Formats: sequence, C-alpha cells, structure tokens
Amino acid sequence: MLLKLASGARSLPAFHAIRVYRRLLEAFPAPGDPEPTHAQLAEWSEALGRRLLAEDQQDAALEAFRRALKHEPGNVAALRRIADLGLPATASRRRSLCSR
Repeated sequence: MLLKLASGARSLPAFHAIRVYRRLLEAFPAPGDPEPTHAQLAEWSEALGRRLLAEDQQDAALEAFRRALKHEPGNVAALRRIADLGLPATASRRRSLCSR
C-alpha cells in the first residue's frame, strides 16, 4: 500500500509529501526483493531533500541528499544539491579566514 503512494507524493503539497517520503524511507530503509530498489530509495531521498529545501530545512535536506547518494552514488541531482548547500558555509568560512 505504501509503495503505491510513492508515485503520488510528487503532486502533494510539501508538508504532506515530506510525511509520505519520510514514512517510505522509515518503512524501507534498505532495498528489498523486488521492491524497493536502490534507484527508488535514491529517488525518494532526493525528492524528500528537495521538499525539505522548499521548507527551508537545510540540515534535514542535506541528510536526505546524502542518503540518496548512499543508494545511488552517481545521483547528479543529489550531488549538485549537496554542493549548493556547502557553498555558503565554505564561502563564509573563507571570508572569515581572510579577514583575520
């Protein structure tokens, strides 16, 4: 039943989609036979991360993107989001080092 909700989560408002994706990832922490696959777990994790970013929950989003990479190391979307989330902290750290 829960697996059937996964495809519809994309069209839900952020709050509800976050709940569905979190529930999916809690219920299925690892790939199963036949479902969910590594690709599905990565997709759900990446989608959760995007929704969390939309709700300004950057730390939780970063964790979700890292989870996506755990299941699919070549996930370009997750890699980009992690890089984007890391840039402000890196830039501010460089500024503070330069101003010393």
